[in-house]
Amino acid sequence: MVFKLESTELEAAEKFIKEQMKKNNHLPAAGERWTYSFTPTGLGTIVSIEDGLLKETKDLTDWSWWG
Repeated sequence: MVFKLESTELEAAEKFIKEQMKKNNHLPAAGERWTYSFTPTGLGTIVSIEDGLLKETKDLTDWSWWG
């Protein structure tokens, strides 16, 4: 299975990362601070990103298709 970020989701992820880095700019040696989650559903894929250092999560899903 292959999962990818849509352009709007990628922009939201980059914004989240910038905001989190302002709070704490530490980056682990292997870059393992960020975890992306993809949850397939019957209507689409829910996408989120977690900051493993600050334990904050952001929903990146592009819900514009939802009506």
